[in-house]
Amino acid sequence: MSDEIIISKVAPRLIERTNEEHATKFFRHKPEPLPVPIEPVELTLWQKARLVPYIIHITWGVLMKNPKTTITGIVGGVAYIANALLGVVLPSEAIITVTVFLIGLFSKDADSN
Repeated sequence: MSDEIIISKVAPRLIERTNEEHATKFFRHKPEPLPVPIEPVELTLWQKARLVPYIIHITWGVLMKNPKTTITGIVGGVAYIANALLGVVLPSEAIITVTVFLIGLFSKDADSN
């Protein structure tokens, strides 16, 4: 048998075995699952207020790639909700037009010009 055939048959088994040895060397015990409280945790108003800066930081950093367009979308959404829930008479075409105009005005493409 040639060396290439032997290596092709033996190498995958060696790699598999060394991976298992490596895993058992560093992870000898299977980690225990963390206990999860069954009842929801009630937060006071003060605790919720202390969480707001962290939530804003996470939202702006992870979800909002361009905060200008996101804020514009929120403004359009608030106008739409005001129309639906509060009965403020705003034509949907006006909401869409203003929202699209603001998105175009504040988008990244407008900044590069």
